[in-house]
Amino acid sequence: MPTRKADPRGKKPYRVFVSHSGDDIWVAEQIARLIEDCGADAFLDRRDIAAGDDFRERIRKRFRNAMSCLRSSPLGLAREPGCGMRSGWQMF
Repeated sequence: MPTRKADPRGKKPYRVFVSHSGDDIWVAEQIARLIEDCGADAFLDRRDIAAGDDFRERIRKRFRNAMSCLRSSPLGLAREPGCGMRSGWQMF
């Protein structure tokens, strides 16, 4: 995991939870890297949860502590009838 840039105001890094589907992992990794290059903390399950960790608890804790969530809407999900979702990435 990269070292975070120090915030000159003494604040903790901005925390972003990166949610993705298995099909989007490459893109999610690139986005997480860009977020971290800007000095924020990006959580990505594939690299930030160790073997043996309580997966669900780690996800819940990091999601609750995030300041923003970046979520992928995979193309396959967008094709489901009645889903009402579009493929792409959303931040909230």
